[in-house]
Amino acid sequence: MEQLNHKIPLCLCFVLCLTVHYKMFAFQLPDSIANYYTLRNNAERKILSRDFRSAVEMYTSALEYKYPNERDVYNAFRAALLTNDSVLGRKFFNIITANGQTREKLENTPFVKSIKNTTFYQYISMDYDSIYPKKLSVQKTIMISLLDSIYRIDQDGRTKNPVVGDERKKSIRNADSIAVALMINLIKEYGFPSYQRVGIFENIKYGFGAGESTLDLIFWHMWRSGKSSSELSELAYNALIDGDLPPEDYAFYIDGQRKEKIYYAMLSRTDADDYTLEGIFDIAEIDKRREGIGLYSLSEFRNRLTFFRETKEQPELQFRFLSSLNYLVNLMPVGFDY
Repeated sequence: MEQLNHKIPLCLCFVLCLTVHYKMFAFQLPDSIANYYTLRNNAERKILSRDFRSAVEMYTSALEYKYPNERDVYNAFRAALLTNDSVLGRKFFNIITANGQTREKLENTPFVKSIKNTTFYQYISMDYDSIYPKKLSVQKTIMISLLDSIYRIDQDGRTKNPVVGDERKKSIRNADSIAVALMINLIKEYGFPSYQRVGIFENIKYGFGAGESTLDLIFWHMWRSGKSSSELSELAYNALIDGDLPPEDYAFYIDGQRKEKIYYAMLSRTDADDYTLEGIFDIAEIDKRREGIGLYSLSEFRNRLTFFRETKEQPELQFRFLSSLNYLVNLMPVGFDY
């Protein structure tokens, strides 16, 4: 009887682990969220084929299913400008403005700088003064303040640490542990720090869309240190299901904590600098997992990465990618370079 009492908790633990594993790696998104990503992915395919008009239409249709992701609305805005669509250009401009994109920084980007004195752009941006937040809501203010505090803790453990060697590593690990715990508490109390909840008001973003967030940085440091947090991963899973976290970000967060990759959010390169699927076994099963969270196949992922590298000569299509030093760039299968 005593042996049986010991076995029951172990069995329960095993069942719970299997349940968590199945839920986080083998599931289908709710219909509304899945529809959003189907349209988003098709819009990106249209961008790749230079059919910007169809891309804008698909992004617009996607908005019927959920609030847009940060990178998606910037891509939609740029595609609208490329098709001279002043109505939808104004619509997307107003969304990014309401979420913290300053006119000054936007108009200093190469693409917008070239049109900022035109009547076309003046029409698109005519609502700026009335839409840019003069004062943030109490909850948004609290969330941003907490995120900035977590960012400072993360950075202070690295930049204000006089010790070296093992002591420095220990100090960084402690800072990372505190940052993870604080992020978990923030999400539980105030909700996931999505684009809709916090915009780009965090100090780390410097007012630019598609920049890395505090949460990105935490997961990046977990990746580099080989650490993991099942609790934070569970919260990320819930955010994915709710439409608050893009699937490419979720895939990176999960893969970064595992030696055996689930989604292959990043691909290796050969000695010839070509992206490769070599060494990835059971591609069909991985593609199934990717499809389940709203991503396209590994083969399409590889083809896109190759396309971006070969598209540098097109000034109107400065894809944000190809930096091995900035992982967030690798999370942007289609992203205009702001």
